[in-house]
Amino acid sequence: MYVPLSSVDSWFSGWSLDESMFLTGVMTPWVGRGLLTSFTVKKLPDYSAITGGMNYQWYRVNPATYEMTLIPDSTRLGYTTTMADVGYLLAIRATGDGVNVGGYAQIMSSNPTVVSNLATVSNITSTGLTLNLYKTVSSLTPSDLIIYDKTHTPITINSVSQGANAAIYNIAAALDTASSPYYLQGTSNFWRIATEFKTPMFTEFMEGVSFSYTLPTKTDMVKDNELSVYPIPAKDNVWFKTNDRISEITIFNAKGEKLLQSSINSNEGVFNTSGLSNGMYILRLKSADGVQNRKIQILK
Repeated sequence: MYVPLSSVDSWFSGWSLDESMFLTGVMTPWVGRGLLTSFTVKKLPDYSAITGGMNYQWYRVNPATYEMTLIPDSTRLGYTTTMADVGYLLAIRATGDGVNVGGYAQIMSSNPTVVSNLATVSNITSTGLTLNLYKTVSSLTPSDLIIYDKTHTPITINSVSQGANAAIYNIAAALDTASSPYYLQGTSNFWRIATEFKTPMFTEFMEGVSFSYTLPTKTDMVKDNELSVYPIPAKDNVWFKTNDRISEITIFNAKGEKLLQSSINSNEGVFNTSGLSNGMYILRLKSADGVQNRKIQILK
């Protein structure tokens, strides 16, 4: 890199880069996340602080070539990413006015800007699993995905094949109970696998999806053909009807955390969901013959 020599007796003594979700409410690395920077400049003779004397410019940086492209009308210390930034890194350059401040300083974020693609996994066996995406993708290969075991060691993905459509992919990999739980992550510079999670304050996406592989038992048997759940989506109550006499009802969130539980003794009834936020949940009905699971949606 070649830069002009400055005759101004100043130096960039410090900088900061904040990419926390509290800037815009969106987490890194998703589109819509915020970046906020600061620069500190001091005089060389006495190290006193210099106020002003700088202008700022944001750039998109090609992660392969590091070529920088100016982003029009982005001349403040803060920046909010948009769809135009997908696939790029972001950098800001603070340039001195040549009178009070000389030279320039540059900060580049190491986080890419990508689109979130909500995902779940199903059909987990010792030979692989099915990846279910919310948005379709043109293709997936083993190099586009990484599976980590519980020690964060990558395991080999033998093949990836498309299922019924371009949002369903069958992943062949050797899984075992001793290495569970697993974590599946995407490697694309343009989109990433995401999992939705909720708190009392906000709904956000986390990168990747976690899943467990356990050997099936009698109580893991799912008999959805014998279970009716309505309405879907639900608001304040969920009704159910099944052939088995249910002894216990439990609702879990997307992370598998138990939220509500109730004991009953009937093959039909109603479950109060007024305390749940909007989102997807798992309803589990337990009987003497096993358990029955059904995904439900709360929409108020």
